[in-house]
Amino acid sequence: MSLGKAENVGKIRSEFLRREAAEAPSEPHVVIVELNLPSPKASAPPPPMNVGSAKRRIVAAVEVGSGDTKKKVSDARKMIEKIIGHKTDAFFPSSSAFVVSATGEQLRSLANLDSVSAIWPNDLTKSTL
Repeated sequence: MSLGKAENVGKIRSEFLRREAAEAPSEPHVVIVELNLPSPKASAPPPPMNVGSAKRRIVAAVEVGSGDTKKKVSDARKMIEKIIGHKTDAFFPSSSAFVVSATGEQLRSLANLDSVSAIWPNDLTKSTL
C-alpha cells in the first residue's frame, strides 16, 4: 500500500507509527499532530516597580497569534476532523499541536496535509522514535 510522497511519510516521526500507517487495517493510536505555524509568542509581565520586593511572580502568556494564524488553526482543525471522522481531543497553542486518535490510513492522510509539519506518538511506551 502506498504511503504517499516520501517527504510526507517523514512527517510521521515514529518508526512504529510509520509501520502502522502501512498496515490496513490498523488500530487507532493517540498522536500529536504538529501544525506548520509560526512559533507562538510568549510574554511575561514587566517586573514590579517597587525595588526590594522579596517575591516576584512571573507568569508567561502564550498567544495563538494573528487572525491569519487563527484561521490556519481553524482550517487545519476542520481538515483533521474530516479525516478522522470526529472532533480533535485537544489543541495546545504553546506547541501548535492537536491531540487526535487516528488509524494508520488516517495517519497517512494527515501526513499529506500541507498544514501538518509532524505527527508524533503520544505514548512512548508503545512506540519508538
